[in-house]
Amino acid sequence: MAINIVQQHQIIEELFCSYSTIIGTDVEKYKNHVYRIFNYCIYLSNADDSDKYAIAAFFHDAGI
Repeated sequence: MAINIVQQHQIIEELFCSYSTIIGTDVEKYKNHVYRIFNYCIYLSNADDSDKYAIAAFFHDAGI
């Protein structure tokens, strides 16, 4: 079974553009984390909900 790993998603990238100054120097670390969570969600459920997963993956640890 081939696994397609998403490395770029429009919504995630737009959110990072909007919040990069707030996230600061940890942008790359958090971006890697967001995409890891996003890809787990896509793998474990219905890829038709990818936009919802993109938003949830971005904000799930944003408070930290």
